[in-house]
Amino acid sequence: MKCNMSNMKIAIVSRNIAMKGGAELVARAAAISLLKAGQEVMLVHGDPLYATEPISGAKDFYLEGLNTSFTQDEGTSKAILNLALKEKPDLIDFHLVAPFGDPKTIAEIAKIFPVTFTVHTHCLSCPGYFRFLGATDKICEYNFSPLCFWFAHSQKCSFLVRKSLGRWLRVYRSRAVAKKVKRLIVLNAYMADALIKAGFKTGQISIVPPALSGEISKNSAGARSEGTILFVGRISEEKGIELLFQASRYIAARHRIVVVGDGPLMPDIKEFGRKQGICADYAGWVSYPELAKFFAAANVFVFPSRCAETSGLVGLEAMRFGLPAVAFAVGGISSWLEDGGNGFLARPFDVKDLAKKIDLLLGDRELSKKMGENARRMVLNKFDATSHIDNLTRAYEDALR
Repeated sequence: MKCNMSNMKIAIVSRNIAMKGGAELVARAAAISLLKAGQEVMLVHGDPLYATEPISGAKDFYLEGLNTSFTQDEGTSKAILNLALKEKPDLIDFHLVAPFGDPKTIAEIAKIFPVTFTVHTHCLSCPGYFRFLGATDKICEYNFSPLCFWFAHSQKCSFLVRKSLGRWLRVYRSRAVAKKVKRLIVLNAYMADALIKAGFKTGQISIVPPALSGEISKNSAGARSEGTILFVGRISEEKGIELLFQASRYIAARHRIVVVGDGPLMPDIKEFGRKQGICADYAGWVSYPELAKFFAAANVFVFPSRCAETSGLVGLEAMRFGLPAVAFAVGGISSWLEDGGNGFLARPFDVKDLAKKIDLLLGDRELSKKMGENARRMVLNKFDATSHIDNLTRAYEDALR
């Protein structure tokens, strides 16, 4: 299906829009695809860094209040409503990583304008957003209900570390609004199934796989550093970097771990690595363009997340550079990691199995090269710009009916 929308004005609302993480990359990809298709794009955000990475052709609307984490601010929501009344977009697409805005005001916006929610996390089905139970080191399979309070304390859900009642109520109210919007957009079938299990209707959900853009040097895959294992992400419990460090002790091949990112567990990880004699380099946070040199230099990308990842787009970025990947078989990771094809899936949270799968790639150059080629081919074929705009257009047209 080709893009049939013409002369449409689409407002994309995202707390951040600079190239920081998966949600931001998806929002940017949507904006770029729409602009190339001849649509008018409004970017409504609270990201002061966007000015350093602007999208040519998009109209920029900066609202400072949107930069507040997990904002429920009524004033900012009203500002979005007033902006929409002034600019009169044909559709508003809210990108959700958490319950967003004042529910009453967002509901009011949805009564006036066609609204879609692009859902990046489990924020409509889990008050912890990660579906991770720390007490048992397992993925939570329960759906949103008052039982979340019991799991928060008995199973050490990630929900526990925050203000439990307030967080639960935010999800409750956001779910009520989400059931009234025109479409819920997700990146893969795993997330569609998760929303259906959480009580949303199948007919309300559209699957729109992301598009990855940007040219890659033909020489980028030729300068690999022998034995380099790459981790990119937030240094926090749910991302599982400590499991990678534990696995390091069982990897037979000579190796070093390159850690790109930062977060609350960084001091603990560095101390653990020092005590265990793990060879690791810590790059800290780097800009999105700078990530290219890390992807180009590594031998294998490891994504050891211990939560129900909705997608894990950084893995796709690694594969775009011809890197095979190893990850635990959780969440939506299997939407891009084909076990035995472009990498390996390890048994959830089994560090010895994770080490075994990493060893297979570090110890066999031909296998690693073949899987890396498969990885890049898969990204080019399944996550291309043409398919993305066709799927996104279809979702928006369904919302406009």
